[in-house]
Amino acid sequence: MRRIVPLLSLLLLTAPIAAHAVPLKRVNVQELERLLSAVQGQPDNKVAKLVAGLELTERASSVRVAHWQSEFPGHRCSEAFLLLADSSAFLDLPAADIPATAPPDPQAQRTLLAQTVEYVKTAITRLPDFYATRKTENFQDMPGRPNSINRLSDQSSERVLDTRDSPHEPLLDAGKSSVTVSYVDGQEVAGSKKGGDSFGNPSVALTTHGEFGPILIAVLQDAAKSRVFWSHWEQGTSGTFAVFRYSVAQGQSSYRVSLPDVSRTDTLFPAYHGEIGIDPATGAILVVTLFADLLPPHQHAISSILVEYASVPIGGKSYICPVHGVALARFSVLAEVGPVNRVGSFPATRLETQLNDVAFVDYHQFRAESCVLTDKPIGEPDAAAPPK
Repeated sequence: MRRIVPLLSLLLLTAPIAAHAVPLKRVNVQELERLLSAVQGQPDNKVAKLVAGLELTERASSVRVAHWQSEFPGHRCSEAFLLLADSSAFLDLPAADIPATAPPDPQAQRTLLAQTVEYVKTAITRLPDFYATRKTENFQDMPGRPNSINRLSDQSSERVLDTRDSPHEPLLDAGKSSVTVSYVDGQEVAGSKKGGDSFGNPSVALTTHGEFGPILIAVLQDAAKSRVFWSHWEQGTSGTFAVFRYSVAQGQSSYRVSLPDVSRTDTLFPAYHGEIGIDPATGAILVVTLFADLLPPHQHAISSILVEYASVPIGGKSYICPVHGVALARFSVLAEVGPVNRVGSFPATRLETQLNDVAFVDYHQFRAESCVLTDKPIGEPDAAAPPK
């Protein structure tokens, strides 16, 4: 079976950074609303500090986030709400945020899914050649957790510092990157870095590929061979859309994950599941999520993607393109611990969490009359991308 474009890739880079932070307080959406009501009118930095110390146990919808940002319009609050929402992106919505509208009947569901398949087949082929800017902000949790639990696995030659039972740690800003990405002849081409921002010193760089179309093709093809079922209606900032859930078995998966594991990188095609949000009027996909179901020895790892789509102008016409993305990953890296002198001891590792917030902006169409010769290449095609 031919594999499709890699959707999530993790690349080993440099040594981890050390820091310490106060554990997060876990709240649901209703509890957060009460906290925000109590600090209405407070300074931007004070409210942002409060929000930065919280972790949601439910997903914050786009409508909720837009409301919070309008109530607290400061720059720091806006960033804090964005990170809070991104961190909850793969959780379930609170029941109160799901419209009570009756689901479509089974035949209407099948018709909508067929319309979506046709949309993906035709819309992606109609995209013009264009370029856009991918702005990525990377966040990491704290490497040196004092509350980590040392556990020795009988199947591994490493001591793993398992943090599942330790207090939840905040994600801190680890750097920004701005890159020009081109879409030429149906292929996504990674481009040149823009500006002076860059990632600081992460132990692993978290990257994604395929948002401009291959990710949608892969999910629909895989889901068609596995299981798709109705979930709920959801209220977005531009109206109500239909949400289907799907699950893909490991043998049917085209979701490629390059997962670092201390001294090596494992390439996997795991089983995965997620949601597809569909515009009921056109069949256009407005949001898609993927959550890998990883098996031992990677059962503690996480590999998840969310991509949101909206209408953007390109060359005087409107096209549905990615506008926002979230990538969440958890993986093993070497722990910062002192030397162990006893014979036969194993290196200690820890689980590191990273999150990328990605914005796709500044779409422009390639035009023959506007080409400029330069000695700086725009980018090289992804070697793992599928052939035309």
